[in-house]
Amino acid sequence: MGRQRGRPHGPGPAGGPPDRVPQPRPPRPRLTGSWPEARRLLEDAELYWLATVRADGRPHVTPLIGVSPRTPMAR
Repeated sequence: MGRQRGRPHGPGPAGGPPDRVPQPRPPRPRLTGSWPEARRLLEDAELYWLATVRADGRPHVTPLIGVSPRTPMAR
């Protein structure tokens, strides 16, 4: 029987070690920007980050070069 990857399973809260106490979540940040500002930031970006999860549950992040129909390269 091989070693299994993933989250630890134990008698503690949420399957974690017994000496660890769950901490309250921090408050969610308030969004103060506007949709036009968000659109401008996305249009001006040259690089985007694509985040996925592998089949074994590990996260995977990779950069993507962004090209939109409005950029000179796409015309």
